[in-house]
Amino acid sequence: DGDYWQSKTSFDLSTDYTENAVVLYESSFENIGNKGNGVFNLESVKFLEFLIEGSASDGIQTYYFDDVILSEENTIYTDYQITTIENDIYENGGPSSSSPGEWTRYGAILSAAGITTDAANVYSGSKAVYYTANWNNGTFGGLRYQLGALGQGEIQDWSSTPIISFWAKTNKNNDAPIKLEILEEDGDRWRVKDAINLTNQYEEYTFTLEANNVTGIETAGNGIFELGSVKFVGISFEKGSSSDKFSYYFDDFERHNSTGVEEDHENALQNFRLFQNYPNPFNPNTVIGYTLPRTGHVTLKVYDILGREIGLLVNRLQQAGYHHVEFNTERFGGALPSGIYFYVLSSGQLQETKKFVLLK
Repeated sequence: DGDYWQSKTSFDLSTDYTENAVVLYESSFENIGNKGNGVFNLESVKFLEFLIEGSASDGIQTYYFDDVILSEENTIYTDYQITTIENDIYENGGPSSSSPGEWTRYGAILSAAGITTDAANVYSGSKAVYYTANWNNGTFGGLRYQLGALGQGEIQDWSSTPIISFWAKTNKNNDAPIKLEILEEDGDRWRVKDAINLTNQYEEYTFTLEANNVTGIETAGNGIFELGSVKFVGISFEKGSSSDKFSYYFDDFERHNSTGVEEDHENALQNFRLFQNYPNPFNPNTVIGYTLPRTGHVTLKVYDILGREIGLLVNRLQQAGYHHVEFNTERFGGALPSGIYFYVLSSGQLQETKKFVLLK
């Protein structure tokens, strides 16, 4: 009918081929050519376009595109994954201008924020989100992620999965307190009461979202703590004892019931348990979860079908509870062939093995 819709956010291309994805939500697009009925409608698409943004001063530039796929079944994240950062975008305009699958920052005390590909500051995969601030006299700032990546709803029901875990680190060891936040569809914003202090090494942190341990920061809605309509998840930063530059890095956000899998909390935490990876078969990455009945030294190793060790995924002291780790074949130069592999979890006298399949 002549309506022309354009995505609100841009992609910065690199000199290497990278995969990009756009979710076709109305909230992610704006109408720049309203010649029809002005209604966002995916039932009558006629053209697909790539708009190249640049200026005359840029000189000659060449752009390459390949493998453009439209999919109704494509899912970046599983049900329990909030984001792994890998397919996310950073929008500097703030939460009011963000779209599903985007990180934004809020607060004025900021040096830089965005998505980093620096391997030294990434926990798993190739990307992490970061925030850097000079905390002189201020205490306000944070990062916020809008839900709704491929395969996920823009508004999500977290009532059965109130535990949020993620990996994080800072440049200020034990001097960088943070708190988790959520923003509901009706505008209510809730922040957990107790802060956690990050260290200078990536560690997994967990927050439980319950009415008795959150505080209402904004009550634009009904003022009732509800997890049935979550729209944003965020991190709020608090000033440490130092007043110089603080840097924060975050990766792999997930939500769980009490174990992080569809298992009963009391039963699972009493047992040493290795869960089946997801997805399986996989290529190039998959997530492995497990529970520990007590604190102890843990190893998680990957072997090929001949029993040769391929990789050491975990080798450290871990607390009782649920943990997970990503296995990415790209860390081995992509040289691993398709086939059957095994992953083995060991802690003290306890050991469990499961099989998974790499399918290229």
